[in-house]
Amino acid sequence: MTAPPPAVGEGPAVFAVFDVPDEAALTARGAATCVATVLAGRLVHRRR
Repeated sequence: MTAPPPAVGEGPAVFAVFDVPDEAALTARGAATCVATVLAGRLVHRRR
């Protein structure tokens, strides 16, 4: 799995964090593995 290119300029953070070892595991296990989602620089979801 490759990392996305660095962000250019300033702007709000938008990303999700998944608890899987690689892209194949993410494909197999799906969105239920999401542990955190950040939209517009704000944490909107965090699995405990």
